Amino acid sequence: MGFAPLPELAPLPDLAPLPDIEELLRFAPPTSGNEAVAGQADTGTSEAGVPGADVAPLPDLAPLPDIEEFLRFAPPMPGDEAVAGQAETDAAPTAPGPAIQAPASSPAEDAGEHESITHGHAPEPHEDSDESVSPVKKHLHLILIACACVVAIVIGTSFFRWFSQQAGEPVREPGYRGTALNTHSLSPEWTSGIAVAWTIPIDPKRFTFAPHVHAEGSTLYLAFSDRPTTARSRSVTVMAYDVSGTEPRLLWETNAETSTRAYETFTPQFVWDDDLLFFRDLVIDKATGTITQAPWGEAYPMGISEGIVVTCLTDGYCTGWSQDSGEWTEVWKATTVKQSSFGLGHMNYTAPDSALIGSGEQASILIVPDHAEVPQLLNVRTGELTNLADPDDDTTSYALVQASDGVIVDPWLNTKYAYDSVGDLRGTFNQNRYVTQPTRDGGAPTLAQLSDFFTKDKTASWTTGVVEMTSNDCATLELTLTSDASTRTVSVPDNIRPYQTDSCIFLVKDVRASADGSAMYIRDFSLAPKGSYFFNTATNKNFNSAELDAAESHTWVFDDMLIGASKTGVTAFVPASS
Repeated sequence: MGFAPLPELAPLPDLAPLPDIEELLRFAPPTSGNEAVAGQADTGTSEAGVPGADVAPLPDLAPLPDIEEFLRFAPPMPGDEAVAGQAETDAAPTAPGPAIQAPASSPAEDAGEHESITHGHAPEPHEDSDESVSPVKKHLHLILIACACVVAIVIGTSFFRWFSQQAGEPVREPGYRGTALNTHSLSPEWTSGIAVAWTIPIDPKRFTFAPHVHAEGSTLYLAFSDRPTTARSRSVTVMAYDVSGTEPRLLWETNAETSTRAYETFTPQFVWDDDLLFFRDLVIDKATGTITQAPWGEAYPMGISEGIVVTCLTDGYCTGWSQDSGEWTEVWKATTVKQSSFGLGHMNYTAPDSALIGSGEQASILIVPDHAEVPQLLNVRTGELTNLADPDDDTTSYALVQASDGVIVDPWLNTKYAYDSVGDLRGTFNQNRYVTQPTRDGGAPTLAQLSDFFTKDKTASWTTGVVEMTSNDCATLELTLTSDASTRTVSVPDNIRPYQTDSCIFLVKDVRASADGSAMYIRDFSLAPKGSYFFNTATNKNFNSAELDAAESHTWVFDDMLIGASKTGVTAFVPASS
């Protein structure tokens, strides 16, 4: 069958000339031969002593797109017969991304060198003018825009690679590739800076608050307070991940009802034995994730010894529980002093993971008192209470330093008392250590080791070393290693120094060091804004991460993995060189 002759077409309008590719290339990064490059990006001196001699050469530019190749795929002109009757199809929807997010690159950052990134709003849509644009012009404009975009991408990529090479910062592949070991010592790799290995995103439709985090071996446990579906509903979701591989691997996820406000922060968050994990009124099987609800309601688990779990309410009550044939029964009840609402959260010098002191018949729970109350020890087997204070002392506030088999009671600026786990006095001393901190990476000290720390200078035999604030202007930190008494010094970060007092008080939330003294970590200097700092003691350089500082909790899993949790995600921070 024949076709009717096509109407005579109007002549095509004159085309705007294509962009001059050579003109665009004038803005490409200079090649290594250009004299203007010398000394830029890397101001260090090379081994030969010539500034900029170690500058990496400019990488070859990718070939520019063939304009004729683009025109082959241009939309057909009105005269093409193949156009008749065709309709445009919508693009297929994009598939959802993976659950685990990993950054494309995470270079280390120096303190104070962060740059804010502002995300602008997209322009509001507007109506086209009355003057219409012909389809031919639209197609040609699209072609020109595509050409310009490709050229810009090529040039931009070249700039990025060039500057990355100049700065000596290789792009880090996402994922964890560390040792997966916890030797109770900071990895020396932290001297390279901070990077992000992966992030587990948190669904805001399910959870409102940051999860509570617990690590045992290579397993990371996350306990979420579920977003309530009714006014009275309270439930918890618990997840377990194996984090020893490149990406975290979900082992199990379980949900259960609770009678507690699981979002509240209290220390200890978790108590555990070989097989079970206790979180609020929930008893969790570590292997399977099976959860059963315990009968102690809103009381906090404080410690477990020989099958007896001790739970306490901060208004002054504690109970001992044992399990028989799957049922929990009360062993004893005790009325205590009013307790701190933070639990063990404000301890100095040590970082206990439970309130348990001692073992066997001498096992006790440390009762941290509220203001104007005295500290106590609570025997796990019997529920017997022992006060830990001089009855003639009128102190209303006590600092406590917990050991594995005892506790030091520290009335502010008064005589300190060392008690064993049954409440017997083992010694007194008057020395203060307000400018010195033992590193927290060596486990719990014995009472004898802790007493030596207070009575002997720069002695912390149970851990990697001690860190002391020195110099007249409180501007230097000195690390003394336990292994050989050698020292390393670094400067206090510039943004911390304005908050230092003349007394050089050095109280922090966490401090760690590598066994060779090359790396050091400090979190939350006293009186200063919260923040984490890694130090390279050889170069006197420190590293800080805004993302790490934004975390609401910090949990060490391995020597080279620190977990930061917030309401938006759970992130694994690792050395930049790993």
